[in-house]
Amino acid sequence: MPARRAILRHSPDRSFVCPSSKPYWYDDGDALLVVQDHVFMLKQRILSCSEVFRDMFAFACPSPEELLEGCVVIHLTDDPRDWMLLLLRLDDSDNKFWEKDDLSYENIASLLRLATKYEIPEVREHTITKLHELWPSPARLEAMDEDAFSPYRADAISLAMQCDLPEILPAIFYSLAVDYIHTTGLVLPGRLTDPADQLRLVVGAARLEGFNANALQRAQALGCCAACKACITERWKALLGRTWTLRAMYWDWAEIDAGAWEGLCMDCFCLHESFLEMTRAHLRDAIPGFFGL
Repeated sequence: MPARRAILRHSPDRSFVCPSSKPYWYDDGDALLVVQDHVFMLKQRILSCSEVFRDMFAFACPSPEELLEGCVVIHLTDDPRDWMLLLLRLDDSDNKFWEKDDLSYENIASLLRLATKYEIPEVREHTITKLHELWPSPARLEAMDEDAFSPYRADAISLAMQCDLPEILPAIFYSLAVDYIHTTGLVLPGRLTDPADQLRLVVGAARLEGFNANALQRAQALGCCAACKACITERWKALLGRTWTLRAMYWDWAEIDAGAWEGLCMDCFCLHESFLEMTRAHLRDAIPGFFGL
């Protein structure tokens, strides 16, 4: 009996298909996955991590004409490269796939799209964890770092909408607003093409600037003793004059510029430290609302 690969290659209606190399061609496979011009001969158990495929295998009753040498044939319109990446993950018995240093945003996004579409919980959970490292949830916005200013933010907005991941949107728009304010509004960072997203950014950036200005006025109105006045005024202008205000207030007070606060009397230090903590929490909680999220 000719090998299944040979049958596939010479089948008139599948002559356009380019069989993929092992390990994604199992001669004892029972599912033929045709993804555009690529084909993968797999074992159904490999795909059973997907609720969609698991239900398909459990309830589908293909006719003999729909089978190839007893294999279920499934045609998909996804990108074959995305499926190769997913199969690399599913073939990772040591579960070290997520530790790869070269796991780019594009790879994470591709895996999330497939995991969401085909309901693969384990893969979806890991990709979400990776995205949260870039764009933390609203409750952890202080943890944002330079990685949040990724060049893929515009795509990530679409990804969040497509894959039901709204919790990363406040961090993305906040980082875009920081860039927008820093460039004095000359460009729309991230190449946002949706007018609604452009408006969301512009309005949110204006609200952020208004918050900073109001917080600075309130800080100056707190007052302090004559000996501490110059230091207090300088530090608040530095903290609230930056575009990345939340991170500045989170790190600068206690770590980066701690020496700048030396010499304050204990009463002034405690008063302004308490106000900073309150303002930081208020800003963190207000950021989603700035962008209508």
